[in-house]
Amino acid sequence: MTPEDSIEAALTLNMIPGLGSRSFLKLKETLGSAEAVLHASAPTLRKVPGIRAELVKRIVEMRDSLNVGQELDLAKQFAARIIPFWSDEYPEQLRQIHSPPIVLYVRGEIKKTDALAVAIVGARRCSLYGRNQSEQIAFQLAARGFCIVSGLARGTDAAAHEGALKANGRTIAVLGTGLANIYPREHKDLADKIAANGALVSELPMATPVDGRNFPPRNRIISGLSLGVLVIEAAAKSGSLITAQWAQEQNRDVFALPGKIDNPLTIGPHRLIRDGARIVTCVEDILEQLGQVGKIMDDAGAQQMLFDSQVEGLNDRERQIFEVLEKDEAKSIDDLADELKLPVSEISSTLTILQIRKVVKDVGGRNFIRC
Repeated sequence: MTPEDSIEAALTLNMIPGLGSRSFLKLKETLGSAEAVLHASAPTLRKVPGIRAELVKRIVEMRDSLNVGQELDLAKQFAARIIPFWSDEYPEQLRQIHSPPIVLYVRGEIKKTDALAVAIVGARRCSLYGRNQSEQIAFQLAARGFCIVSGLARGTDAAAHEGALKANGRTIAVLGTGLANIYPREHKDLADKIAANGALVSELPMATPVDGRNFPPRNRIISGLSLGVLVIEAAAKSGSLITAQWAQEQNRDVFALPGKIDNPLTIGPHRLIRDGARIVTCVEDILEQLGQVGKIMDDAGAQQMLFDSQVEGLNDRERQIFEVLEKDEAKSIDDLADELKLPVSEISSTLTILQIRKVVKDVGGRNFIRC
């Protein structure tokens, strides 16, 4: 299977309406490859558990008529790279979520160090306080080496990206449109700066226009690329709260900024704090919640070790957890906490480091094995 075939297969499946990442993973796991899915007969596709007859019909009817060449040309025109799910370039932390994108369209570059990311999201019509805090916290985190992930929207998102850029740091914008349709349009210059200092990312075909239905699903990518999500301001019903919910389901940390109790935009963060999110009064609150990762980010030399060293570079706590894991029998965080008599929070933060170092792997449901 050549790389070109892989990309074409991924694009074809990604362009079929209704074929989401969960169905894609079921089909690929059962049939072995994307190419096998594209060439399977309708009876074979129908035998895959959980695949509806309507979806089978759509795959069979559309797979030979989609213009993948045109999609590849459009990606080239906009300097976008296409990274399929099975590529080594696909972000590992995103691969491990429940419904990872079939492909990522990327303008710019996702670096391995971008695994050390914090998402900042909030209201489009944010207050001056919210905008200032978003920019300031993003600046402080980016200056320490964190990548800042957000959604390029007006208000809080834009401020977060701008804060990271002012710190000469890394930032990733996850779009709810195709990369050929920057939204909002007035953020085109900001998008160009992000692509030069991080990446613009979308799972949607290049020409996908603005459609409100595409924004809630993209929020799972924002949280999936991050170690935690900070909600700055959010009304009672807000897309930012959807991102926080995705983060909780993905076992990411959730942070929330407090504000005035008579401001409707503080309803969301205050409810998150009530329900267990970490209150953020300064950037140190985020670092403390991230445990070992937060400590390491204050030491540039230690940061580099995360990516340069393997088992031989582990400290005592990391080695202790690594040594009780096995290659063929997964253990949960709770299992590890019981066995080692350590707090769940310490187990979780240490496993994050071990995943970044690629010595342990999440096999689903926050169950871990050695790589």
